[in-house]
Amino acid sequence: MSTMQEIKKLQADTRKLKERLTVESNDSFAKLERLESLCRQQEYWREDLKTLSNVPGLKHPQWYVVDIPFTYGETSVQANEVIISAKNAFVCTQVQSYFLIEDEDLFNYRTTEIVAPFSPGDAKGRVLPCSAFKPYIEGLKVLGMSPKFTFSDYLILLSPFLPDGYRYPEFEFQLEVEGSGRFWASPKVPAAAFQGVDNPFYLGFEGVVENVDKLKVYAYPTTSVNLKGTVRFVFHGYSIGSDISIQDQIRN
Repeated sequence: MSTMQEIKKLQADTRKLKERLTVESNDSFAKLERLESLCRQQEYWREDLKTLSNVPGLKHPQWYVVDIPFTYGETSVQANEVIISAKNAFVCTQVQSYFLIEDEDLFNYRTTEIVAPFSPGDAKGRVLPCSAFKPYIEGLKVLGMSPKFTFSDYLILLSPFLPDGYRYPEFEFQLEVEGSGRFWASPKVPAAAFQGVDNPFYLGFEGVVENVDKLKVYAYPTTSVNLKGTVRFVFHGYSIGSDISIQDQIRN
């Protein structure tokens, strides 16, 4: 083979190698793009699947209580708040409202039907629901009883306070997470809506309150408060020990 023929063969072989290299490069580039696409999808789903259960930090049961005092005969809205721990974000799972009786004035307990001896000490310090709804329902469950078991003077001699549904407190609530400007209950929600069946009312979804935020409760009497006492709004849930906000940890 002459030198010229050898050169031409080498040139042909070089062209073939270049063409093969181009094909392989294009194929490798396409595979690399596919791999990058899969990585992006994996990253998307990894971030999307972050939940509260994945947030790092020590978790432990936690209760926060907002106390709102009311005087006898009060009809205007009252509010109070509780500050969440600076080191522990709070996740609320259940809520419940109660009314703590603190009245010592016998006159406030009396009705024209009362003839039996009665001391305010029999009721002071005891807790009622913030609505007559539950006692009304319970009254309907009693065999042979009618709604008047709750809403009349039925059995007044045996218990001069508790049977009277019209003497139960009745409230509506508005719940605000101060600091974030979010409202969990807005406009006002009847207290009966926060009454679970023999247990605190379970929320449909966990409510997150970040570190140093405030839980503020507005209590609106729907009737005049007929006994001095304190509304106790209880938030049940758990705390997560972390200095970083839960929102940032779920997002990042």
